[in-house]
Amino acid sequence: MSGTSVLCRLLAPVAYKVMGIDIFARKKWLETAALWSPDERKSWRLARLGDLLEHCWSKVPFYREYWSSHGVKMRRLKSLDELQEYPRITRELLKEYRLQCVATNLSQIPHKTDSTGGTTGSPLQYYHDLDLHALRYGYQLLGWGLAGSQFADEVFVVAGDSPLPGMPYT
Repeated sequence: MSGTSVLCRLLAPVAYKVMGIDIFARKKWLETAALWSPDERKSWRLARLGDLLEHCWSKVPFYREYWSSHGVKMRRLKSLDELQEYPRITRELLKEYRLQCVATNLSQIPHKTDSTGGTTGSPLQYYHDLDLHALRYGYQLLGWGLAGSQFADEVFVVAGDSPLPGMPYT
């Protein structure tokens, strides 16, 4: 292992935490959550979904108006099956109502701008809260660990660009 790898393993947890992207804490949480019973997972998932829906109803004008216009009323769901009552929201709707899709309290939420890969020919830009960003990379660390890799191991990644419609992969 190189000296750089050792230094990264020592400094990265502190640096990520200072930046508000504590991927190492999220990885530990994922390891703990993996031990939950199916009922505990279901309960957690439903509670988090309820929190998300409440946020959308109270802070995101597009969702409140769109759901209301389709007869959906705000309430805590008792089952994931109740999501069937919510109308589907297409990529086109999100692009058309882009400004109304931004939470009114966005300035209070640590976030970053992100985008899709653009495989349809036009990338969709969106805001990504830093906790979810940390969770995403926590998953990645967990997966790499299952494959025998550790944070700061040297890796070689082969990847390509998102292809444009009608163009072959390069």
